Amino acid sequence: MGLSVGTAYGLIRPHLRGVSKTRAGVVLELAAMAGSDVPAAAPGVTNPATWDANTWLSDTLPHFASGLMTAVVYDYFTGV
Repeated sequence: MGLSVGTAYGLIRPHLRGVSKTRAGVVLELAAMAGSDVPAAAPGVTNPATWDANTWLSDTLPHFASGLMTAVVYDYFTGV
């Protein structure tokens, strides 16, 4: 999932010059979470509506860290 979200970001980012790295990281986080959680929830493997705060944090924080680092590294290497 991370590779496809990162690839999409690389294609879209040049058109979003005014977007901060933090905002881009949050959007990447949400895209990665949707890409991993929706396919698991659709067949009933998991149900995010029943998750407690610790479960949400354990799902959200790694996705946010990955999204933020994707934005920072991309911008560093491309000079955005």
